[in-house]
Amino acid sequence: MKRNLLTLAFALTFLPSLLFAQDIIIKNDKSEIKAKVVEITVDFIKYNDWDNLTGPIYNIAKKDVFMITYQNGKREFITAETSATPTKARATAQTKKEAPADVQEIDLTGGTPAEGSPFEYTPRDKTQPKSVTNYADRVSYTGVALNSIGKATIPTIQALNDWFLANNIALSYGVQIGYNSFKESGIELKTSAFTGILGGAYYLNKAMKIDKSKAAAYVGVAFYYAYASTTSNYKEFEVSGGNFGVLARAGGKYNFAKRLGGFAEVQVSKGDPAIIAGLSISINK
Repeated sequence: MKRNLLTLAFALTFLPSLLFAQDIIIKNDKSEIKAKVVEITVDFIKYNDWDNLTGPIYNIAKKDVFMITYQNGKREFITAETSATPTKARATAQTKKEAPADVQEIDLTGGTPAEGSPFEYTPRDKTQPKSVTNYADRVSYTGVALNSIGKATIPTIQALNDWFLANNIALSYGVQIGYNSFKESGIELKTSAFTGILGGAYYLNKAMKIDKSKAAAYVGVAFYYAYASTTSNYKEFEVSGGNFGVLARAGGKYNFAKRLGGFAEVQVSKGDPAIIAGLSISINK
């Protein structure tokens, strides 16, 4: 009996060391690592695996650890020490270096690499236009044929674009549409007209010394295909067909806003003049 009591007393005396024979690292996800903690630094906990105490030393980030239970029963809650870590502002201040006083800032928004170095660039010549043209990449002219007003149910409407291919030369393309309804002595006639235009234009700003930011003057020649279709309540009056032709155009525009302006031009085809007037819109890439 006395022997059993001595055995029990011995067991109770050494029970804590038997229960906590190793350190337990408890991670934030509740998983555990049986280990022998070697060192705790600012950012990491260094430890040996309990099953291989003479093996390599492992590191685990403190931010991933919730608590350590040591073999003597002591518990230590882990908090990552962010105070020793430089903040973004502090790191920026520490790494930022002042540029030498003799370094001159240059415009690197354009230009080509300087010869001999892929890291040096020559500044873009700001006196040169950003676009291939001095005016705009494209000018859109939308207007009405004034001589068709009052003579047609819907006056002739034009939508024409000048797309610049060079500084003063533009490709011209667009359409004209119109509609007229006529009724007399019981006869009804309804005519729809469509004209496709393709040609070129030359801008005279340089020759006429016109400020390109405010106005423009131009002349041009274009080919066109005109198609008209007439329907009637009498079949003998119904007709449709088209024809090709050449028209000459000359006009000008004035900008009353940065991209918006007004224009007027004269078009002559087969000796018949027409005056087109309306709005112009300058479009840049």
